[in-house]
Amino acid sequence: MKTLLNPATMVELMSNPAHFALWGKAKEGFRLISGQEWETRAHYPHFWVLTKEAHRLATGDEDIPTAYLPSLAWMLGAHAGRLRKGIRRRPYFHHILMVVYLAWLLRMPVAYVLAAIHHDDAEDLPEHLGMTSAEILGHIERLGGVGVLKICQDLTNTHTVSSEKHATQCAKMAINPLETGMLKLIDRICNLADMRYDRPKDFDTPRLIKECRQAIELANAMPVTAPDYLLAMLAFSINRLAKENHFLLGACDADA
Repeated sequence: MKTLLNPATMVELMSNPAHFALWGKAKEGFRLISGQEWETRAHYPHFWVLTKEAHRLATGDEDIPTAYLPSLAWMLGAHAGRLRKGIRRRPYFHHILMVVYLAWLLRMPVAYVLAAIHHDDAEDLPEHLGMTSAEILGHIERLGGVGVLKICQDLTNTHTVSSEKHATQCAKMAINPLETGMLKLIDRICNLADMRYDRPKDFDTPRLIKECRQAIELANAMPVTAPDYLLAMLAFSINRLAKENHFLLGACDADA
């Protein structure tokens, strides 16, 4: 029987020492990419230094595999000038690099790391670059191949109005392969972290509660339960927001 993410399972997942250690590694990467004194690393000329540091922290390897370099270069140029919403106005590549960092940390296959690099391209770049969606999808296919394109399409929601977006995402999660669903949860974990770093004005307590609940619903929509370590990371990220913003979702008081 499929295990659902709920307050009781969140408590259990967060009490596992191995999960706690993994979450610590995730937070370390987030601080590197978007944490305190981020301004010293955020300028675009320092992108490769920051990316190499994130890869080394996640994998222990000094050099980024060449398979990722064309996609990383495209991501940097294509998203240049885009800023995160909120008071800090971070370069948008911070969010993408956070998703890539977790994909590296969790040893996801190459195709899924490439999809992590491109996961926001189809939704965000046509208007930003003045290109059609077909042109953006063509670039993804040329850089990553048909398999990466398919993963990105499964992750992207571009054809529904805002009020229907979450329901459509849940419907996609119900039919997507396990690793595609995992990458969507990684993206959501990073989005929850982004809320801490960016502090968008419209993200008041009711909005934060809504975002946390929708993240749980996405996890529960998966046809096969996501790995415990990934659900634990989602639970930690939700619990951290809940503690810092003084609302309750039923999670425990673990040190998030």
